[in-house]
Amino acid sequence: MFGGHDAVTLVLLVGAGILTALPLMAFAAATRRLDLGTVAMPMYVNPTLQFLTAISVFDEPLQIARVVTFTLIWAGLFVFSWSA
Repeated sequence: MFGGHDAVTLVLLVGAGILTALPLMAFAAATRRLDLGTVAMPMYVNPTLQFLTAISVFDEPLQIARVVTFTLIWAGLFVFSWSA
């Protein structure tokens, strides 16, 4: 079926798929029970934290286009939040 792989590798591949699917299914179940506003804010915070981690921990080059993009996204969020 998966040419060249032994049984241990196949079991690990299947196990990795299950371990990946379980948190995604838990997230989907949780989002059904929460308010959309509660779910939406982490969706904006997470990429920002990844951006800051890439710059501060992994020394990624800081491009002006990314700074402008994140500034516009957060400005839009503040305007949207202010109107609510």
